[in-house]
Amino acid sequence: MAQSKESIFTELETNCTCGASPEQYDIYYKGMQAGYLRLRWGHFTAEYPDVGGSLVYEYQFEDGWKGEFEETERVFYLYQALLAIASAVLEYPELMESADV
Repeated sequence: MAQSKESIFTELETNCTCGASPEQYDIYYKGMQAGYLRLRWGHFTAEYPDVGGSLVYEYQFEDGWKGEFEETERVFYLYQALLAIASAVLEYPELMESADV
């Protein structure tokens, strides 16, 4: 059975590597690096499969000093970024499998 974006999304593991300035996360899928999320200088980005990879989601906040999410923002923006990562895993699995981890 082919996987869906939703099934991949539920299997993504999020590891916060820095809590503030920048707030950043490594994302894993089945033990492999599948993404890198970072909020720094008001710019939130999601890259696949790792830092320096393809930009799959971004959002620019009005506050250019912003380096961490408010609790109410975190769930929304991480959800959006993780959906984008799940889509990239589904569409380009070979990039994740060849990433240096």
